[in-house]
Order: sequence, then structure tokens, then C-alpha cells
Amino acid sequence: MATTTIRVTPLRDAGRAALVRIGAGFAAVMRFLCDLSAARRCALEAEELMGLSDAELRRRGIRRGEIVSYVLRNHMHE
Repeated sequence: MATTTIRVTPLRDAGRAALVRIGAGFAAVMRFLCDLSAARRCALEAEELMGLSDAELRRRGIRRGEIVSYVLRNHMHE
């Protein structure tokens, strides 16, 4: 029975390395887009809360000065 030896050429290694770099770049772009989306949700929620009256905020258990930390704390668990 004959055996076949496959040699990996430098060109094939370079191609694989390029694919790995492309994959890492794509992953970085996706993380950026997800972070951007989360930041937008935080900003929209903070804007909504800032539009509430002090009485409405009190009913929710939030003080006006705590809105940003409240929003960020809620979105840290997503």
C-alpha cells in the first residue's frame, strides 16, 4: 500500500494566515457594532428617563442624578 505525503507550502500557510486575519478583523467589526448598538440603547433609555418628571422617577425608585448609573448598571448584564 502506498502512502501519500502532503506538504504544506508557504503559500498555503500565507493563505491560512490571511484568512485568520480576515476572521479576526470581522470579529472586531462585529464587536464594535454590538457595542455601538448597546450604547445607543443606553442613550435612548437615559433620554427617556430624563424626560420623566421627578414624581415619575420617584415611583420607579430613581433619582435624577442617578439616571446614567442606573441605565449603565441595567445594561451591563445584557
